[in-house]
Amino acid sequence: MKKKRFGERAVNKVIEVILSRLVDTDRLQVQIKTTLNRLAQGEVDAIAIHMYGYLMRPNLRVESFLFDIGAAAVNVKSAMRRKIELLHPSTGSLHLTLTETQFTNLLTAELDQMTALVPTQILQQVGCVFAAEGTVVLDWQWLDTGESYSGRWVGLPNVHPEDCSVEFTSTVHGEPVPDYWLTLAIANLRRTLNLLDLANQGTTFQVKTVAIDAGKAIVKANAYIDYVPSN
Repeated sequence: MKKKRFGERAVNKVIEVILSRLVDTDRLQVQIKTTLNRLAQGEVDAIAIHMYGYLMRPNLRVESFLFDIGAAAVNVKSAMRRKIELLHPSTGSLHLTLTETQFTNLLTAELDQMTALVPTQILQQVGCVFAAEGTVVLDWQWLDTGESYSGRWVGLPNVHPEDCSVEFTSTVHGEPVPDYWLTLAIANLRRTLNLLDLANQGTTFQVKTVAIDAGKAIVKANAYIDYVPSN
């Protein structure tokens, strides 16, 4: 038992060291489950990679990124050289949590870069609310030629059954929000909830559910892992 735990801890540490070179995260924790015999062959029953405060893309740091990989075979010699090499593809699941404050920070940073497009329109404030009833609310306040305006976009996320993409059924309240602001905001929302920033990194994600609750958005997805980036 002690040998098994020592072996697991050693592999945990190796994977943590490798991933810490690749990602920007406040806290990283790796845990494997296996038997001593399977570990000697480089086989594990499960790998759990949990990141908190993970920088998913510039200006967007998510609350938690919980990535669980099922049974996998790892090249032990490569692992000792600090490279994660899967001997065959594996499957797993992802549980991602994003707060409304984190998404508001992203929108503010992205929209600030567009202020020069229409000099007469000045964005004063944009805020994202993940409402308890399951909707995403974007509240806007802006000036247009010195006049104050406010508007609200309300979207209900739906996962398309055929391609597992996240789309929105939406309504607009108050003054119409300028198209170039609203288009950028919705595109960022889709990009985030569809996990597009995680594509082309050796893993394919298929979104299962998107749950909007008070203050948070939770995305659950299936994962298909061909390889783990190590450089």
